Amino acid sequence: MLKFPQCLHAMNTKWFKTLAPHFIAIIVIIAVNLFFLSGYLDNKYIPSSDGIQFSAIAKDAIKAEAAGKTIYWSNNMFCGMPTMSNGTMPQVHTIFNIGPLTIPFHPFKSDQYPLNAFIVAGLAFYFLSQVLKINPWIGLIASFAYSFSTFMTVNDLAGHITKIACLAWIPAIIGGLLLITNRKQYWWGAFVTAFAIFNLLAPQHLQIVYYAFLIIGLFAINYAVQCIIKKEYKQLFVAGVVAVIAVFIGLGNDIVPLVATKDFSKTTMRGGYHSFKNNIKKAEDIKGLPIDYAFQWSENSVELFSYAFPYIYGGGSGNQAFGANSHIAHYLEDKGVSEEQATAFANQMPAYWGKLPFTLGTMYCGLVILLLSVVGLFFVTSEYKWWLVATIVLGAVLTMGKHLMFINEFLFNHLPFYNKFRTPNTANCIIIFGSSLLAILALQEFLFKPLPAKIALKKLKLVTYVMAGIFAFGLVFYSSASYTTDSDANIVNYFSQMSNGNQSLAEQLYHSLQQDRKDLLQQDLLRYLLIVAIGLIVLFLFVKGKIKPIYVIGIMLFLLAGDLITINEGYIGTDKFQDVPDASSSVSTSFTPPPYYDFIKKDSGFFRVLNLTIDPFNDASTSYFFNTVGGYSPAKLAVIQEVIDVQSNRPTIDQPLSGRLVMLDPATDMKQTKIEGLSHCPFNQQVLNMFNAKYIITLNPQTQKPILIENQDACGNCWFVKKVTYKDGLYQNIDALNDSLFNPATEAIVDGADKLKIQTIGTLNDHDYIKLVKNNFDTIDYESNTTNPQYAVFSEIFYVEPGWTATIDGDKTVPIIRTDYALRGINVPAGQHHIQFIFVPAVLGLTATIYRFASLITWAFLILAVFFTVRRTKKQ
Repeated sequence: MLKFPQCLHAMNTKWFKTLAPHFIAIIVIIAVNLFFLSGYLDNKYIPSSDGIQFSAIAKDAIKAEAAGKTIYWSNNMFCGMPTMSNGTMPQVHTIFNIGPLTIPFHPFKSDQYPLNAFIVAGLAFYFLSQVLKINPWIGLIASFAYSFSTFMTVNDLAGHITKIACLAWIPAIIGGLLLITNRKQYWWGAFVTAFAIFNLLAPQHLQIVYYAFLIIGLFAINYAVQCIIKKEYKQLFVAGVVAVIAVFIGLGNDIVPLVATKDFSKTTMRGGYHSFKNNIKKAEDIKGLPIDYAFQWSENSVELFSYAFPYIYGGGSGNQAFGANSHIAHYLEDKGVSEEQATAFANQMPAYWGKLPFTLGTMYCGLVILLLSVVGLFFVTSEYKWWLVATIVLGAVLTMGKHLMFINEFLFNHLPFYNKFRTPNTANCIIIFGSSLLAILALQEFLFKPLPAKIALKKLKLVTYVMAGIFAFGLVFYSSASYTTDSDANIVNYFSQMSNGNQSLAEQLYHSLQQDRKDLLQQDLLRYLLIVAIGLIVLFLFVKGKIKPIYVIGIMLFLLAGDLITINEGYIGTDKFQDVPDASSSVSTSFTPPPYYDFIKKDSGFFRVLNLTIDPFNDASTSYFFNTVGGYSPAKLAVIQEVIDVQSNRPTIDQPLSGRLVMLDPATDMKQTKIEGLSHCPFNQQVLNMFNAKYIITLNPQTQKPILIENQDACGNCWFVKKVTYKDGLYQNIDALNDSLFNPATEAIVDGADKLKIQTIGTLNDHDYIKLVKNNFDTIDYESNTTNPQYAVFSEIFYVEPGWTATIDGDKTVPIIRTDYALRGINVPAGQHHIQFIFVPAVLGLTATIYRFASLITWAFLILAVFFTVRRTKKQ
């Protein structure tokens, strides 16, 4: 019998043997991420178009945050928007934000978080593998496959930080649910589930959240079926109740931004808007996004083979796939171009030739995962097999979008909330999760629940046939593909112009580009042949008893790491990192000031700019410098989108505008020439005026150089009108903006349904006035003085959800009336008054109490979990 010291020593030794592999695995995961993404530790970042756009989109919120303030309304885009429209809805900071591994997501300092997201993704998947009692070293395989899949790295390159921050927590959620259902550790499971769901929701990328709940839904269905088959009804009930409570507590921790986003989404083009196509005189209600817009980024069936051949369509649109050894570089060198110039030119060429509008890279999580997933189809007997197969199939169906229309159109129209999202290929994250988990389940059972050799060899032959079939497809595609795409016509024209019309040279350059694209797929075929052959040989050797499990795991891990590092080097290699801009200049170094910036900046008034030298409604760069009529947002307010649609399609768009448009000469601060011929403007003169578009930057049609125009008819921030005209119905209201007799400075268009809200308007005298005193985002102050009651129009977007209130003299609340389809109007009594608009989202009341309660419950789960674990350990 062991004495006490000997017993303690034996227990410590047991604990060490149990925990040591986990400590090593965790250290390896963190160390690999720190090494591979060391640029984030050196005050560097990966610049991206979306990241740069975000800096402009969130300009107002960023500046307010730097000053220690929180704002809920922004002025710099689309005549005003709630801050939750651009992902900057202030997160109510719960006590969860206590360290880097919880990703205390901060939208205004996102450069420092990608590294955390990669680390969390790896640790979360490792945690999931251990809940399933998978060998720690096998768990490392899935950890690397998930965290270093190109879904993560490409989205990091694109600046989609919120995507990877959300994706990192999906494995932890499933791990928490497995603790509840599989391990019956209810307190730990409830805590982990609630905690992980909080972190999943914190970055507010709701499309990834939606996909996470699809995975959870399939998991729940699978578990329910298994319990029913086994007649474990009590366990199903208990686990189901605990899981549902944990999920709702997790949601409760994020209820403030969730409810705010839900309320806001009702007012956006995603939540539904009115279509007035073909001048239909009745608004057609569109619930959610138009399907053709939502399905733009759909992958065809061949694109899905990128999981075997990542460059099957060339990889990315501009990830410098070619170089000094490319055909196009060698051809240019033969024509006398220096090697440096030839290489630079080759790196500018678009490698991608698939059907997507463009892409930074295709989806790939390693050939080892593909091989082991196929092994899983034949070897896995776990109750989770068909859940994972269904998950992979669902991801594949969703990512195909318009290329599998008979299914996806039905889902788009009937699956709740699905029509709020675009870019179907985002569903690749579902495939990557399912295949990574299926792969390690397969290797675990293959190595530690071995079948009789004869049966195992038979199944391995079937795996070999499947892998050979995939290779055969790749080989046939390699031999028969054209390596061209519709947009290549622009490339050929560019080559022709570059060679001064030498068509032969242009065609040869294009042929070289095609050959380089073909070579990328050739490299894929060779990689596939090498890695899959080695993997299959190792598996066959194990079945024959020639190799131990630890060597099989080591070889698979080595093959996976080498494969993913090679591919990801092209996406987030060290050459992609740049120094973070100096703090004093902030992100402004990312933008080039628009033409005539210095001149416009001299105007201290409150006005808006319309920049027609860029795509005004899909580029936020001008919004970094000025308040604009346009900007960029995939979730614009429906009211502004409707005006844009109708105005852009008006019959008179080719006719010159008729207002007082004066070209300015910034060099002399002089007004030069009245513009008579400004046409193809997205808004007519009336809409320009009511949106207070004081300055227009456009191109001179003769010289194609930027010119600056002052719109002297701009109505300003607020004004009194002489009459109110009533129109019945949405179409009649928006169509009235195109009436040549309509003058927003003197006439207000109001829906007939609001007629009773309008008070009698008295005579407007010359000395009557209303003016802006201060616009402080959430609070706007005006001053008025009139002899008679008047109706005032404000050049601010009408926001229908609760939030904006209008008061007169601080105590009298007055209704805000929708005016001129898109603006606000109120009744102003006679006399001198202080008018104030205040924006306070309705969610900041009860929801704040709910989130605090949910946070306390979550920590209660943890305390109880620790208490019962300690008590159980003492008993043992």
